[in-house]
Amino acid sequence: MTSDELKPCPKCKSSDVAIEIWPDNPLGPLRVGCKACQYSPDWWENTREEAVEYWNTRPIEDALRSEIELLVKAARYLLNNIYEFGAPTDSVIIEAVEDALSKVSHEQPQKS
Repeated sequence: MTSDELKPCPKCKSSDVAIEIWPDNPLGPLRVGCKACQYSPDWWENTREEAVEYWNTRPIEDALRSEIELLVKAARYLLNNIYEFGAPTDSVIIEAVEDALSKVSHEQPQKS
């Protein structure tokens, strides 16, 4: 995503979003809004870059993506150790971890 691309609407997930220009607004002339559901945050910016940055900031989503990435790495580490060292090879545990990993990352672990 380039710095001027807009994320979909956080309310309805539509990609039909655009920068709104209100030149006489004393709070700032620019904000981003969704054309599909009419959602616009009550926040105005002075530059296009600031408006895009504000719209694209999603702290909860970013935190969840980081957590998922960490869990995927942990699952890969666990499976690699099981495959490499023959740690408890309970087939139920291996199958459950592989299934969870495939659902989250759409990748299959590499067997040694």
